[in-house]
Amino acid sequence: MRFSARTAYAGSAILELASLYGTGPVKARDIADRQGVPLKFLEQILRQLRAAGLVESSRGPEGGFSLARPPSQVSLRQVVEAVEGDLRLLDLDVGDPTLRTVWEDLQKEFRSRLERISLQDLVDMRRRQGAIHFDI
Repeated sequence: MRFSARTAYAGSAILELASLYGTGPVKARDIADRQGVPLKFLEQILRQLRAAGLVESSRGPEGGFSLARPPSQVSLRQVVEAVEGDLRLLDLDVGDPTLRTVWEDLQKEFRSRLERISLQDLVDMRRRQGAIHFDI
């Protein structure tokens, strides 16, 4: 399976929000600048994440976006499905029945693996790897 740039940017943006969880809202422009994403494109992605209940937005001079729930309660599957839709490796209604069984098993395992990875897991991994931590 191949993810779109939209999914990659959504992952980066929401990981930044997860890293900053509890510190207050973050402006979309700040995320866009740090991630190197066009602001309009990021705003579309953030709207999708908000519609999925993963991020919240607030208006005003101190407004911006924040994670709607603790990072431990948001799975990578939820993020991917918020921007990609239902995770289907292929149309399982076609093909050889034996191969269809294999595809179905792979699809279940793929979904399950993404479900088991929380944003907190990713934040922790980032910190262990010494990756950039977004402080405001």
